[in-house]
Amino acid sequence: LYDGGVRLAVGCDAGIPFVPFGEAVHDELSYLAEAGLPPLDILTMATAGNANLFGLEDQIGSIAAGKQADLLVLGSDPLADIKNTKDIRLVLMNGRVVHDSLLAK
Repeated sequence: LYDGGVRLAVGCDAGIPFVPFGEAVHDELSYLAEAGLPPLDILTMATAGNANLFGLEDQIGSIAAGKQADLLVLGSDPLADIKNTKDIRLVLMNGRVVHDSLLAK
């Protein structure tokens, strides 16, 4: 599908027993990388791709003035290794810090 130019998004089966919320998405990102998709394309699928799929690209999916400020700040480069998406240092939801690993230490 990817090679054929089909628009793809990232999702998971969270909510199903033994599939943890959040962690399953990171696993999916890793599986996509193992299948040969470039990390930048995977990250785009998980952000702007999902927003576009749901018709919410004017609200979420990228960083721009007027959009919701739901952001992850990572401590490692996910383009070097997609597994670095698990190195979450800071989480902002609606512009407010909800997790700060640096303050937790």
